[in-house]
Amino acid sequence: MRKKSPDVNLSITMKLPCIITFCLLGLFSAAEAQKNQKDVFPDGTPMSGWFLDHTKVKLGNLGKQYVITDFGAKRDSNLIQTVTIQKVIDEAAREGGGVVVIPKGTFLSGALFFKPKTHLYVADGGKLKGSDDIADYPAMPSRMEGQNLDYFPALVNA
Repeated sequence: MRKKSPDVNLSITMKLPCIITFCLLGLFSAAEAQKNQKDVFPDGTPMSGWFLDHTKVKLGNLGKQYVITDFGAKRDSNLIQTVTIQKVIDEAAREGGGVVVIPKGTFLSGALFFKPKTHLYVADGGKLKGSDDIADYPAMPSRMEGQNLDYFPALVNA
């Protein structure tokens, strides 16, 4: 078996510290750049303070609570519950507003349309899962890139 020459071993031991130093410099540069980043949108417009506020919303501050299971929604991730959840949203709007609560569990739905003064709150352990059936998102008049057309709504529309 042939032994490596001392020059090869020396070359490797000199390259390793250089590589490590280069990587560390890159990491420090990236961290410094991120620290110096200003809170602006890509077009340079400054972000408002409310946009940067990551305070967790308190459920009690959103008004009367409408828990969807109190109105007949089932904790069944395979059952489409669009109609039931939409009725809860409409009831909240009729009564002057409030918060529609998705409790713990998984609830499957198509397009939902929130009204003024209604809010959505997904509790810890709760999931609002969008249906993968396009029929649950009926095409509606819309406008996209300057064109009027019928298009599919999102899962949550306000």
